[in-house]
Amino acid sequence: MRKDFIWFNGGDSFAHVLSRLAQNSISSAPVFHEGKFVGVLSADEMVRKLSQKDFSDLWRRNKPTPIERMKQMVALEFAKRPKKTLLPDQKLESILPALASASDGIPVVEGKNMVGIVRPNDVIKFLISEVAKDAHKREVGILPHAKGEAKSKAALSDSSSSALGNAFSASSMDTAIDKLLALVKSEREIRMEDAASRLGLPRLTVERMGQTLSRHHLLKIEYPLFSGARMRLIENDKK
Repeated sequence: MRKDFIWFNGGDSFAHVLSRLAQNSISSAPVFHEGKFVGVLSADEMVRKLSQKDFSDLWRRNKPTPIERMKQMVALEFAKRPKKTLLPDQKLESILPALASASDGIPVVEGKNMVGIVRPNDVIKFLISEVAKDAHKREVGILPHAKGEAKSKAALSDSSSSALGNAFSASSMDTAIDKLLALVKSEREIRMEDAASRLGLPRLTVERMGQTLSRHHLLKIEYPLFSGARMRLIENDKK
């Protein structure tokens, strides 16, 4: 689950809700009122509300949009208790069927508090990161290459690859890549040297892990002409 997500206060205006949904390419988000989770606001529910009698002029040619009535609407009017919620300790395989039918995500609730949200694209990104970690371990020699698969030219030419493989176990490699990806997500953009320093890893190690994540479209590496290499989050990672 992600603990950092787009949400609305019950009193947020209709215009604010529309703008935030559009900016973040999402169709639903949780609503909190007086600090408590009260439900999920969705584009489907907004359309249902706008199809009621008060807004019939919306659908009539040459009739003015009832914009003044719409301006008075707030997020709380669209919030509905979700039919499905998840628990923090539920196994991934047990929630996949529910996610498959979820339009935009499912809240994670602990007691009466919402503590996170799981969106289908988060599961896809998680699976991609697992594939990336597997590919990186094969590159540096922790795992054998598949039969008939040639090692990359970089791995063959750089003797540090084998040293890197010896320096990390498979589990510590997974942890290092996870930490790098989390750091880039947190900072949105970070210099390669700064990432290496904060993770306590050699710069070359961080660069190789970053290149693997870049090939799987989880981040982007830029090499500016007059400054050091940077890693940047790909900006379609919406909340």
